[in-house]
Amino acid sequence: MAANPIGRPSSYSPQLADFILSRIEDGEALATICEDEGLPDRKTVLRWCAQHEDFRLNYARARLTQAETMADELLAIADTASPEEYNVARLRVDTRKWLLSKMLPRVYGDAQLLKHADADGNVLKIELSRVEPRPARVIDVTPTPAAPASSSTLELPAPEPEDTPG
Repeated sequence: MAANPIGRPSSYSPQLADFILSRIEDGEALATICEDEGLPDRKTVLRWCAQHEDFRLNYARARLTQAETMADELLAIADTASPEEYNVARLRVDTRKWLLSKMLPRVYGDAQLLKHADADGNVLKIELSRVEPRPARVIDVTPTPAAPASSSTLELPAPEPEDTPG
């Protein structure tokens, strides 16, 4: 005769996972969902993320949907607030805005991140090298022996071709 297990369920099932993910998408916090009787503990659900790749991907999608749901709630809270509820509504809006800025900083964050990366997000490699200065070209300006001393015309050597890198 098997004893009835005591405590919360910890075994993963796709149906239970879908139920939890659906509630997350509706904007509920995981901690609040897991307080309900018959549902697994929050740590158990997070452990499922590590153990089940399909659940991990669906959990990430549910969190994105949760953020969009939360953004939609901002308008509803602000639009329906009465003057008497102003401070409560402001607290609710500010809390959700802060959470959104942490959950999706690229979309809802206040500050822009400056990241040195290529189009794929890979960090750019910067190499510094020291370039030795080229010596100045020396030009001989002494008159040629064939020229008379009273002549002010100087013959300059032809310029050397420039070295092009590459």
